[in-house]
Amino acid sequence: MRISFQTGYRRDFVLYHKATGAKSNTFQPPSPGPFVVKEQRGNTIVAHRFDETADVNIHVDNATVFVGTERQARDLAMRDTDEFVVTAITGWRGNPDSTKTLLFCVTYADGSRLWQPVGGKAADISNTQIFTNYCAGKPMLSPLLYTKNDGSTPRVAANASPMLLQPGQAVYVNLRYLSHTLYQFTEYDIDNKYEIDYLIPASVPPRLE
Repeated sequence: MRISFQTGYRRDFVLYHKATGAKSNTFQPPSPGPFVVKEQRGNTIVAHRFDETADVNIHVDNATVFVGTERQARDLAMRDTDEFVVTAITGWRGNPDSTKTLLFCVTYADGSRLWQPVGGKAADISNTQIFTNYCAGKPMLSPLLYTKNDGSTPRVAANASPMLLQPGQAVYVNLRYLSHTLYQFTEYDIDNKYEIDYLIPASVPPRLE
């Protein structure tokens, strides 16, 4: 039975039955995908992956409708290829107070390294445990793990806690705190500045009476 899609009718997903051949790895699924249907031209389905890379032309005889939610389709597509499996996050740039400016240096299982935003089209890296662990270890990024509806966040807790540092006490401040914008300028010509935390010495100012 052949399948048919109406362009713009709804968001459909298909599995692609490629010609039989050697698998790239033992766990490669027999039907790659799911792919997102863009349109149908006669007996050809034009589709793409969730990251909206180049279109794929699939003959209707080689396609099967994926029955499931978009979330299930995305999860299966991520397992279909190692390129969406996050193995490490090693750096970040942007302003934590403006999520749209943030980019993270992500390493994937296929060895590629890409700067990715939070909420990327292919796979939201914020849904991974690696992202959680990375942000939890960096005070400037830990607020990303909470929503506006969360009653208690690290920032709220810190503001409500008494100052533990004493006037004149020596401390070290992350260079990024001075200005997230300036830190990205070429004037800050520092090796691996997005992957290494550079600290500068400072001291706690006297309390205002």
